[in-house]
Amino acid sequence: MPVRKPLLLAIAAIVAGMLLVESVILFQPSGRGTATPDVVIGLVLTDCEDDWKQQMYDSIQQAARRSHIQVTTIQTARTQADQIDAIRTLLVYRTNAIIFSPVMENGWEYILSEAAEAEIPLITINERLSQSAAGGPQDSACQVYHVGFDYYALSGQLAATLCQSGSDGFQLVQLGGTVASSAAHDISDGFQDSLSQSSQYRLCFSVGGDYMRSRAYELIRSLLRNEYEFDTVLSYNDGMTLGVIDALEENGLRPGSDVRIFSLGGGESVMQAFSDGKINALGQCDLTDFGTTVIDLVWMLEQGGSPAESTLLPGTLLVNGGIGP
Repeated sequence: MPVRKPLLLAIAAIVAGMLLVESVILFQPSGRGTATPDVVIGLVLTDCEDDWKQQMYDSIQQAARRSHIQVTTIQTARTQADQIDAIRTLLVYRTNAIIFSPVMENGWEYILSEAAEAEIPLITINERLSQSAAGGPQDSACQVYHVGFDYYALSGQLAATLCQSGSDGFQLVQLGGTVASSAAHDISDGFQDSLSQSSQYRLCFSVGGDYMRSRAYELIRSLLRNEYEFDTVLSYNDGMTLGVIDALEENGLRPGSDVRIFSLGGGESVMQAFSDGKINALGQCDLTDFGTTVIDLVWMLEQGGSPAESTLLPGTLLVNGGIGP
């Protein structure tokens, strides 16, 4: 039976009214002033193997919702090419700002030039771009801001705690992050500058674990299978720390006792492992204020302000009792 035109028009009016109500509810004024549907941020979500990184992304989206800012997300693999494609897509969408955690420091010149031409600011989180990359080709004047943690200072404190934890020396395995990433460089420099002041340790093995739980698990399992002798592990993030714990326990060893673990991060799984005594010392990167800090930066840019180019949140050194060998 054919539907009469008046009925179709009535249905269309009802649907339009519902969408209008939903839009008004979504973009209600907040405590920061009147939010409008024009305030849209792009967030690049890069695959990860730990809940700390996922909690970081969640904190930004939750803070955006509290401020009635719309978020457009794009999921990518852990490659620079995928991240560049996502940024380029968000430039086409004309979002007000684009937020991402770059997998490496360099190689962003052309996409930065495109962002500068579109006059869309970029905000890097956790990982930053190198100074030369941020300048872009011929100083493209792209607005690039950063929100992260002071990994150099925190890793230095962690290494100092390790050196003070016993007088009999220790045999160390270091699991680094993605080789070309800024955080991996900062953490490595902080560790090495602090460890270089001590003669207590012997570095048995140092390798990039690529921030991946699966990679760290395979590396530690291989060391144990080949009877490498080590009693201490330095791990650069949650994912690798959890992989170390998996491998040790699978081989009948007690994390935190038979093999000491010193790590950076602080997601729910790692905090539980710390509470259980499986991690001896943790450079905690607390995400409580992270999302709010990022969204405050977005609002300042929207209001024509001049925020600091880099905001580093403080970390906290947590130490379990009895960390000596």
